[in-house]
Parts: sequence; C-alpha cells; structure tokens
Amino acid sequence: MSNRKRGILIGAITGAILGALVAWVYVGSQPEDGTSEDTSPQLAPTDWVRLAIAILGVARQLGELVRRV
Repeated sequence: MSNRKRGILIGAITGAILGALVAWVYVGSQPEDGTSEDTSPQLAPTDWVRLAIAILGVARQLGELVRRV
C-alpha cells in the first residue's frame, strides 16, 4: 500500500470516528421529550480529557493496523 493511500485511509477513518463522537455528544445533550430547549453538553473537563485519550488510543491502533498491511 502506498503512503498516499495509507494517509487517505487513516484520514477517512479518523474523520469518521471523530464525526461519530461529536454526533454522539450532541445527541446525548438533547432532551428526550423533543422540546427545543437550549441545552449544551454538560461535560466536565475530565470527560473531555478521557475522550481525547480514547481518540488518541484509536489513532494509535489504526496506525499499528495500517503498518501491518
């Protein structure tokens, strides 16, 4: 696999994962009763740190996976 294809693959997968995580946070912040109240995600700073660590872990695993191919 060429370096260009590998980079595109890693970028696409990382973008999909980050998009899914942002959507998950956004949907989790919406009220379940369907009202249009203005609520923002009530995440503590430690939650954001944990999310960043999880994303970095996934990126590392993807990098190792691509290296094996």
